[in-house]
Amino acid sequence: MSGRLATMSFLAPLRANPAFNHRQHHHRAFIVPAMASSSPKTQQSRRFSATASNFTVYESKGNYLADAQQLEDPSLPLYSAQDSIPRLPVPTLEDTCRRFLPTALPLANNNDQITASLKQAVEEFPAQASTLQQRLLQRAQDNASSSWLQEWWNALGYLQVRDPVVVHVSYFFRCDDDPTLDRLIVNQNKNTPASYQPCVARSAALLPVAIQYAKDMLSNHTQPATMGRRGQQVTLCSSQYKYMFQACRIPQKDSDTYRLYYSTKKNQPQQQQQHVIVACRGQFFAIPVNDDQQLTQRQWRQVLHHCIEHTNPTTKSNLPPSLGWFTGMNRDNWAEARKALLEQGGAPLQEAFTCLESGLFMICLDIDDEIRDDRDRALQFWHGRGDRTSLDYHNRWHDKSAAIIVTQNGKMGFQGEHSMLDGMPFVDFCDTMVARGTVDEDCLVAADEEHTNNNNGEPPCQVTNIFQHAFDTMPATARSQINSALLDARHEFLQNTDAYELHAQNYDGYGSNVMKRAKCSPDAYIQMAMQLASYRMFGEPLATYESTQVRRFLHGRTETARTVSPASVAFCEAMTPRDSPQNSELRAHRYKLLQEACNSHVQYVRNAVVGQGVDRHFFGLSMCLGDDEKQPDLFSHPLFAKSKSYRMSTSSLPNCAVGFGPVVSDGFGCGYEAKPTSCIFHVSALKKHGWTEPMVEHLGEALDDMRALFDLEEELPPPRNKL
Repeated sequence: MSGRLATMSFLAPLRANPAFNHRQHHHRAFIVPAMASSSPKTQQSRRFSATASNFTVYESKGNYLADAQQLEDPSLPLYSAQDSIPRLPVPTLEDTCRRFLPTALPLANNNDQITASLKQAVEEFPAQASTLQQRLLQRAQDNASSSWLQEWWNALGYLQVRDPVVVHVSYFFRCDDDPTLDRLIVNQNKNTPASYQPCVARSAALLPVAIQYAKDMLSNHTQPATMGRRGQQVTLCSSQYKYMFQACRIPQKDSDTYRLYYSTKKNQPQQQQQHVIVACRGQFFAIPVNDDQQLTQRQWRQVLHHCIEHTNPTTKSNLPPSLGWFTGMNRDNWAEARKALLEQGGAPLQEAFTCLESGLFMICLDIDDEIRDDRDRALQFWHGRGDRTSLDYHNRWHDKSAAIIVTQNGKMGFQGEHSMLDGMPFVDFCDTMVARGTVDEDCLVAADEEHTNNNNGEPPCQVTNIFQHAFDTMPATARSQINSALLDARHEFLQNTDAYELHAQNYDGYGSNVMKRAKCSPDAYIQMAMQLASYRMFGEPLATYESTQVRRFLHGRTETARTVSPASVAFCEAMTPRDSPQNSELRAHRYKLLQEACNSHVQYVRNAVVGQGVDRHFFGLSMCLGDDEKQPDLFSHPLFAKSKSYRMSTSSLPNCAVGFGPVVSDGFGCGYEAKPTSCIFHVSALKKHGWTEPMVEHLGEALDDMRALFDLEEELPPPRNKL
């Protein structure tokens, strides 16, 4: 696994306390169903039957330690190193104060009074917080087999968040294109059969690879991930991997749970047949995936074509309603709606939910949605609503842990549910699919032959519309009530997603190759570009964090790397207003400031990765406060609050252009990827501000101006292999 330090995370809303920003975030069984048939009688006799007695179900409440004790087998490779992984440290109060102050003072905007009062509060903090520190150290000692942070973070930071997961919690990846598929699109004509449409062709290529990856991971025979250079590699905690596949977030009143469906439990053999979920036009199909009957790409195209044909509204009637709208609701609203649904639908609907939730993963065929540009693509991946998306159905189940998304023109994306794991574990999953899941060449030459032979009839395996039987057997009054509730869910979903905008930018001026030649970390370089862009746009620095992973510690997730520093502000001030200096000394001075700002950020990231950031420590201390206990003065200081009201929430992942929503109402969500010769940005914000397009314009100008600082030198130093 790559050593890139940034992973997806949000500082999620926790309890209302002054040290935490409220908006930041960041033993049952089933029987695999038979194939759906056009005959209602046949369909009923061969329907998907998911009951509560044939396979293991584990309900997680967010405690990694409790989950590990039930589900991790240290005799298997994936979890063999867990006991040797270090525990998350508790920084000293003095170190946290020393690292915090430089990140907050630049936000005072030269106000001497507020600067002085902050310094005073920081000076007094070690004494005022000493009791809290002792409590936190005791908690760390009491949790020596885990992490002092993890249960707080998972439960309070995610599972208890009542905001919809769409926009506010989930993230998306934009993955690289398949060059073979590009040739297919060029050669496409009106005689090409539906099974060779780009969406189907690419989905059929991805599925065998994705299924094998998921099965390998669930077997626990994969080796633990590592990070760092050869000879200096560090083993990472494997706890998050168990939540990747056959998993689903379950809405509950006040606090959700995470449901894991296990093929094996400790030292027990696999007992159930596995399946994947195909979403098409708001319908959900279960496809069994047997080890003794692995489907080829051509066979998968037949399966997917069958799903498309059986959701065609012009030829099919009485389809189940599009229940995916419910998963975009406020979590308490969804919990209430789910309870009502199960009361109306009874055992057949419960079986259907179990079937959907227990699928290895979901693949969404966005077959009808026209994608015109990168913005449409990003919106489709983010929440399933591009500008030209049909509102007759919603082709997502946002609670599912993993959803592969393939657009009409064969573009691939991924949506991850963020509660129990971060984005980095899924990066390797997507990398593997992109590298190995390419369209086979016979797809390009066999289209006419297959069309002529009409070989797109019955699929080679069982295919079942998961919710069909439940709604076929449901009383008309119950179905009517569910349809009415769906209108409310749809309205809530549209209201939420309509409030936000997202702008996608492909910057092709240069990429990481040039940044390395400038002796700068590409990640830090882009962070400074975002600092410069926002400084020019607002006339002041914005509190910014980059997410970093701390999986080198047992049950570790993330820490924030604060980007604003005296060095970053000095660089932004020197580059504002925008100009084109011809003076070589001035350019050299600005170039030096850029390098100093980048080095400052790199050092903060290094500290954060080894558990020496400030935000998680402050959070832990605040959680140790009693309800009526006097808090340290620092926690109520306005500049302390401003420094952690992150108006710029940023993250990057290797090989995937990531995107997500802002964490505060007056902020941005900025996902980015530095490719060798280009950069990709996904910038989101509330639509009412109208900020995203100006921000990406400022980003482009900032990158142009930063390149000019060293563009006129006679010769750049040769690039180093690692920075």
